Amino acid sequence: MPDEAKQAFNSMQESLYLKYRYGSLNYHLIQKFIVQTGRKTSLKNIWRSGIYFPRFSGNHAIVHANHADDSINIRVQGPQANYLMSAIRYEFKNISQRGNVEVLVSSDGVHYASHKDIKRQISLFKDWAQVDIDRLLVWDVDGRARIEVKKLIWALELVPEEQVSFSEIPDVVQNPKKEKLVFISYAKENLKVVEKLDKLLGPYKSENKLKIWYDRDIDQRKSFDDQIREKLYNADLFIAIISSDYLDSNKEYIRKEEEPRIIDRHKKEAIPVFPLLIEKECMWKASTFSNHDVNFPNKEKVYDLNSGIKEFIELVVEELEKTEIQ
Repeated sequence: MPDEAKQAFNSMQESLYLKYRYGSLNYHLIQKFIVQTGRKTSLKNIWRSGIYFPRFSGNHAIVHANHADDSINIRVQGPQANYLMSAIRYEFKNISQRGNVEVLVSSDGVHYASHKDIKRQISLFKDWAQVDIDRLLVWDVDGRARIEVKKLIWALELVPEEQVSFSEIPDVVQNPKKEKLVFISYAKENLKVVEKLDKLLGPYKSENKLKIWYDRDIDQRKSFDDQIREKLYNADLFIAIISSDYLDSNKEYIRKEEEPRIIDRHKKEAIPVFPLLIEKECMWKASTFSNHDVNFPNKEKVYDLNSGIKEFIELVVEELEKTEIQ
């Protein structure tokens, strides 16, 4: 398994797990899958017994053969993991070898149960609270596995496998990434600062070097949470507007959704984070970002909407230009 795939495998959280277990696994099965789907990723993400699909709209997937137990193992993670899982299942449905195959699911990648048995249990009851699947899984002491397996089965059943295929996913070579995505995390009281940043970065946007994203770009017809999470998973750089409003404990969405994901991607993927301090009185040392090794430029300096913010922009652009725009 390539290093990038190993790193992704070890860092994936809130994953969906699926295992196809055969009486005797034919090695050519995984090879057929790789041939049919390989154009959806780069060559560095393909190895003899598996394939890694990184960042499909914020979703990741690893598919590999385990000949020790004659199985194909699938692990998918992301805000729309169920769609990518369905696409993978669709491909295997078309190429699967003859003979008995057991479909297993798991909430943690360790304890597996029969997908068929769980579906049968679910069909007998109208309410999740009535579903007796304790006998099917070894539960964590805190009951977390129970919650996750329900979420898993719901996701697997949400989109029927025949409705999604890999043909709907763009080929890597045909759709290269042309610009870097900059996600801005901020409190609504600081919208003017965000708009100023957006304007100053205008020349770089016009050259297709980067794209600025904040909740102004939310599509009201789609799920707010899904859109935010997708951009958090896809962002190449984060900017956080640090102010007393941003640090307000009542800003629960920032505390619980945005900051943890930003820090997680910074720690695991080295995604740059640039906090922008805009208030002298702000208790920035109490912020989440001050406790991590992020790109806190001139920690004691407060940037304003005039000349100071331009200096900050230069630091951000310098970081973005360290690597080639894909």
